[in-house]
Amino acid sequence: MPKFDFCENLIGVPDEWKQTGGKNVKIALLDTGANLNHPALQHLDVSGQKFDVTLPDFDVSTAAGDDPVPDTAPGSDLHGTQLLSIMAANSDDDTGVKGLVPDAEVYIIKIIDFDKKTLATNYLKAIELCLHLDVDIVSNSAFPRKDNRTVLPNIKEAFLKLKAKNILFVSALKNSELPARFNKIVFPTNQPNAIITGVPQKLMLKAMDSNFKFDDSISAFFPEVKVTSFSDSSLSTGKTFLARSSHASAGLSAVIAMYLSHKRAEDSSFKRASKEDVITELQKHFADFSKSTLKGNKAPFQFFKTK
Repeated sequence: MPKFDFCENLIGVPDEWKQTGGKNVKIALLDTGANLNHPALQHLDVSGQKFDVTLPDFDVSTAAGDDPVPDTAPGSDLHGTQLLSIMAANSDDDTGVKGLVPDAEVYIIKIIDFDKKTLATNYLKAIELCLHLDVDIVSNSAFPRKDNRTVLPNIKEAFLKLKAKNILFVSALKNSELPARFNKIVFPTNQPNAIITGVPQKLMLKAMDSNFKFDDSISAFFPEVKVTSFSDSSLSTGKTFLARSSHASAGLSAVIAMYLSHKRAEDSSFKRASKEDVITELQKHFADFSKSTLKGNKAPFQFFKTK
C-alpha cells in the first residue's frame, strides 16, 4: 500500500468515478517536463507520449513523441514532476504515493524552457499538438510570454478549435497569493472552454474582507493542504505541499478524467462533454466555497465550487 493515496483522500467525488483510474481518457500536461526516472512515474515513460516543444526544430506534424522531457529548469522545484505525481503516480510501496488517475493516457508536453520561459511560439505549438493528438483534457499552468505578438491571434484561433472539439482546458489562476488576481483572469485562462481553478491560501483568506467577490468565471477552488506529492523515500526527487493553483489544476484535471472515464464505461458511444455540462456535474459533488470552510478544513484533499 502506498504511503498516501490521493484517491482515498479525495472528498466529495463519487466512488464509482474514483474506481475508473481515468482509463480511456487522454490528458495533456503542459509544464516543465517530468522526472520519469522516479519509481512512481516510470509507467508514464511511454513512447509516443513525450514531447518537448521548446526544441528549436520541433514540428507538430512530424513529432514522434519520444523526446527527452527532463524537469530541469533552474528553480522550477520539479514543478511538472509534482503535477504528474498528483495526477498519475503509481506507487505500491509504503513510502510512495498513488495519484488520482494512474490509468489515464498522459501526454507530457514540455513547454517551459531551461530559462523558465514559455515563449508564445512554443505555446502555440503545444495547443496545436493537443489538437493533433485529440486529447480530452489539457492541464495547464503555463502562461505564454508576449515575446511574439504575431502568433497571439493564432493561439486564440487554436483555442476556438479546442472548444469546437469539446477539448477541456483546465487552467490554474496565474497567482494564488494576491486577492486581486481572483478578479483578473488573464490570457489564456480567459479563453473559451477554460475551466479555472485556484488555491485561496489561508494567510490570504485572513486578509480578505467579508464583501470580497470572486470572478464568476472561476469554476472551483482547492484548499491549501499539507501532503507530499511524491515519495519521500531515499529514491525521492523531493517533495512539495499542495498550496499552488497549478496543483489544483492537476487535481481538477484528474477529477474530470474520472468523470469522463466513468461516462465512457457506462456508454461506449459517449465521447466528450461540453464545459458547461462538466461544470454542472462537478457542482453536484463539490461543497460551496466559504472562507470559514476553507480555513477550518481538515480534509487532505477537497474541492469547493464558487457560488
